[in-house]
Amino acid sequence: MPSFIRIGVYLIALTLCNITTAHAEDDNTELAKETARIAAETALINAQAAQRNAEAALVKAKVDAWGLPSYSGETELGSGAGVIEATILATAAANAAGRYIAATAPQLTGGKIGYLVLAGDEGVNFSQLAIIRVQLDGLRVAFQNAGVPDPDLAGTSRLAPGMAIAAVSAVSGLFRAETSVTGVEINGISDRTLATATSGALSSSFLASAPTIPRDEAFVSGKLWMDQAVLQRIDTLSGMRQQAIDLRKTLGEKPVGANAAKATQLDSVVARFDSAMSKFLSPDDKGTIPAAEAARVERLGSRIGSILRVYVDKAGGSIVNTKNISTIFGVDPVKISGGLIASYIYTDPNDGSVKKSGVLVCRTTLTALRHIQESGRKATNKTAKSVSVACSESL
Repeated sequence: MPSFIRIGVYLIALTLCNITTAHAEDDNTELAKETARIAAETALINAQAAQRNAEAALVKAKVDAWGLPSYSGETELGSGAGVIEATILATAAANAAGRYIAATAPQLTGGKIGYLVLAGDEGVNFSQLAIIRVQLDGLRVAFQNAGVPDPDLAGTSRLAPGMAIAAVSAVSGLFRAETSVTGVEINGISDRTLATATSGALSSSFLASAPTIPRDEAFVSGKLWMDQAVLQRIDTLSGMRQQAIDLRKTLGEKPVGANAAKATQLDSVVARFDSAMSKFLSPDDKGTIPAAEAARVERLGSRIGSILRVYVDKAGGSIVNTKNISTIFGVDPVKISGGLIASYIYTDPNDGSVKKSGVLVCRTTLTALRHIQESGRKATNKTAKSVSVACSESL
């Protein structure tokens, strides 16, 4: 190979080598620059973190210098704390439930004016009225069979003296039996609470436990037996008893033959009447006189168009304890909610058919302790907040 060719090849190879070396040096320079940049950013981040720590230490030093309490992130509640506040909220829920139940009341018909509200399993003994009526009907038939007619109803009379005494006893008996106060747990909302709240929201309502004063029953001229009230029937039978006694006297002390049989029949019906009246007019172990109670139920039944029974199935509340530093500066850490589950049922007093029923869930919003205490002073404290309550028959 000619020498000038070898020299050319050598020069080309040398040039290529120099180009490769230059590229390698450029790559190393870029890598070094990137490494330096990352190291600088890391140092900056570390410096900023150190600065924040220093600032936090400065704030802590200032707080310590002010003598403020240290924050541990805990708020302790003593035994029983929040119970009365939860009860207040549950009471608000009971009032809301009462308004809801009253709003669902079925329409009254037949000239009836009100609803009978029963708390839980509270009962009204309507059957006692029916039993007394049946017994009075039987006594009337027994007097008639003994030849004693119904008394003359042409005039107007008042109750017999014995019934007046019974009425006085009935007043004290009803108050003794039906105005007793039962203690409840302070954190419990009772069926009575809901019954009271509901009756207040109804247009017209009656409470079975309300004490009543028996009234005199006056006869109306020509009033038939079937149209008489139970006390009027007792008075009618009292007149028949007196007629039976007068008739018995006409038969002599020792009648014979047919008169003896008649005397026995008269004596028997009078004794039967006296025995029945002894039961009807004597207070039971609760101080209630059956005849007076039957008369009260009779008057009640003539006005009741629907019977409402309400239950509080469950009532209570929840306490939420929030932990953050804002509580040091006056934010209330404890919030409370209240609620209840209630059920209700409207029935027809004539046949017991269900007209409307449901199960309610009523709940309040979470409310700070101080707001619960201030809610009753909204007129003088503009910062007080009202408690929101929601009721529904589903979640």
